[in-house]
Amino acid sequence: MIDFPPLLLQPVLENSLRHAFATNHTNPMLNVSIFKENATLYVEVSDNGNTSWDTEKAKEGHGLSLTKKRLAVYNDKLEAMPIKMQIKYQPGTGTITTFSFKNWFA
Repeated sequence: MIDFPPLLLQPVLENSLRHAFATNHTNPMLNVSIFKENATLYVEVSDNGNTSWDTEKAKEGHGLSLTKKRLAVYNDKLEAMPIKMQIKYQPGTGTITTFSFKNWFA
């Protein structure tokens, strides 16, 4: 069993379902991968959505804003175990959101 902060994945999964898949998307796929490297836990959410967006310029929604605030609170309280979130959109592939939990297994 692995302890995992609540309410981090829900907004990311919801964004994939609501925004990534156009009504005419013929084969929507959503994947959640969990793996570790050394003492770091990684959780990766990927979709094959064809909605193009620039992660640097896109308006941040309420869910991601709350997630970033939640991460800031965790990082303030667990300085030795920082959590990071990275979102990348790749045209033709979709969006990949990666959470890294450094020293989660230390």
